[in-house]
Amino acid sequence: MEKCGFGQLIYVYVKLRTRDRDTISQIEACVKNRAEISRCNLLTGQFDYLLEVRTRDMTTYNEFLRNVLADLPGVFGIESSVVISEIKRQSETPFQSILG
Repeated sequence: MEKCGFGQLIYVYVKLRTRDRDTISQIEACVKNRAEISRCNLLTGQFDYLLEVRTRDMTTYNEFLRNVLADLPGVFGIESSVVISEIKRQSETPFQSILG
């Protein structure tokens, strides 16, 4: 992804005010249309969503945070964790290697 200009990887935890159908539908529609968001998972626990976001650099992420994520409907809180170094990335599941 660095060769494509998306070298900064950030995990973004999103907390909603409420988890009603309209809010969830709106959030998920917005997320699906953003190229910066490579993964999105609905969670249990303290946060509602975990986003994997890739941007060019921290300046670009800051703009994305202020202009896109902060404007998502029903968002109550956002926490970001910047990846310093990727230790392992496995694209196949353990079952794929076992089943061959």
